[in-house]
Amino acid sequence: MRPQGKRPDTRNPKSGGPSKTDGRPPRSDGRPARAPQESGRPARGSDGRPPRDAEARSARGHEARPARDAEARALRSHDGRPPRDAEARPARTEGRPGLRVQEGLAPKAALPERPKPTTGREEPARARRGEVVVDGYSERWLRRGFPWVYPKEVRAGQLDPGAEVVVRTATGETLGRGIADRGWLAVRVFRHDAGPLDKAFFADKIAQAQALRDTLIDSGTTGYRVAHAENDGLPGIRIDRWGAHLVIALDTPALAGLLPILVEVLVARFSPDSIHFCYRPDARDTLRTTAEGEAPSPGAMALEPAPGLCYGTAPSGAVTVTERGIKLGVLPADGPDVGVYADMRMTRTWLEPHWRGTRVLNTFAYTGAFSVVAAVHGAARVVTLDLSEKYLARARDNFVLNGLPIDAPDAAEFVAEDVFRGLDRMRRKGELFDRVVLDPPSFSHSEEGMWSADRDYARLVSAACRVLAPGGWLIAASNLGELSPHKFREPIDEGIRKAERQAQEIYFGSQSPDFPAAMWFPEGRYLKVGVWRIL
Repeated sequence: MRPQGKRPDTRNPKSGGPSKTDGRPPRSDGRPARAPQESGRPARGSDGRPPRDAEARSARGHEARPARDAEARALRSHDGRPPRDAEARPARTEGRPGLRVQEGLAPKAALPERPKPTTGREEPARARRGEVVVDGYSERWLRRGFPWVYPKEVRAGQLDPGAEVVVRTATGETLGRGIADRGWLAVRVFRHDAGPLDKAFFADKIAQAQALRDTLIDSGTTGYRVAHAENDGLPGIRIDRWGAHLVIALDTPALAGLLPILVEVLVARFSPDSIHFCYRPDARDTLRTTAEGEAPSPGAMALEPAPGLCYGTAPSGAVTVTERGIKLGVLPADGPDVGVYADMRMTRTWLEPHWRGTRVLNTFAYTGAFSVVAAVHGAARVVTLDLSEKYLARARDNFVLNGLPIDAPDAAEFVAEDVFRGLDRMRRKGELFDRVVLDPPSFSHSEEGMWSADRDYARLVSAACRVLAPGGWLIAASNLGELSPHKFREPIDEGIRKAERQAQEIYFGSQSPDFPAAMWFPEGRYLKVGVWRIL
């Protein structure tokens, strides 16, 4: 559930000091850490969701249109979720990495001791064709498995977007092989040796990723993430499975040259009915959609090839997938905003025994996954609140898929309204709930104004507490990857105090395990979800 008609995934929040935006510690030479180049897109929230406009939200990751203003860029989340506007909800991007150091990361002193990296001060670095030479700071991180090289870390070499390059030290030692780009990242490093990026390599990576899902995903779940980008050794590439259909989401057009190999590997392994691909570009990249006669802006990258079907036959309508036996409709061709945020599955699972007999308010409800799960597991009344009529219609369809009533106001109610306005109306009417779900976008617009999680979350929590019965539960989430768990709790605490209530934290979690967080990638754990008992 994300913003109501407004919810995007936005990223790139305010800087918290000298820490690098990619989660890496300061340089060992005492100079300030380099931050990735900025450019234009709002938060997505990894593997992630996109933005929405006044009518419908954008897809979370998740997920792919550029941010519309500076504040959107400043808020983009990591999950891979893109921002949403009032019309289209962003794909939840598994929070997108690379923004700001998270609290609790090891300081530079904790990094493993290695021979002093090359500084290159003795003589100018030189690179042969198909190679790039990086500085000592980048070398240090690549040796730990980090998958990115920033433009300022490149000392020599030609960066042609989409070209395969070998990354070397100034002394010629091989650090890895990756795909060059000309955006906020210079190279995405796929392997840390000189081996080729061929079919065998990608088949092995996808087999390794699917082996984890075979262990973790129960037989009653047919919609999940197959490969989670950097965290599964495939930087910039996310692959989701929705029944017999697959969706590939790319962070940049520079990776589009890998599509033929990826499709071949996926067809051999899954025998899907269709494979779709889409983009979920980062806010810091300047991207444009292609249009006949369009003059590209300086430095802009076109989204080419255009996203769409790349294998098989597209489904004629919604595809029904299951989550622990509960049916949900998705639209693979709309990837990454297909209609379900699979990264919230573990929280929905934990809550299953705790819905029975309760009155539930699901805000920023999107297509109503939390509402359906609550109703199936015995909630006495479920109110589904979202600004978008379009997404509420899909929420009703999900109720029907599960044989739940949609025309009994005492049991199920669907409200198209701004969340703040709806909460205030319910407070004035004296309505009380036992469970309130808050899963807003990071950034969005509606007729009521602009929503910013960074600025408005405490106010939202306060409004929700005013409609919670004593002992009721507040379920709140954020997919801002640069936000640490400690920082996420701050607006929760502030909002509860403003409502003059007290609370007990009874659950705190992160994304579902098919969205793993790699130890070599500091911002892989982007999603924060908590449950508080409000006294």
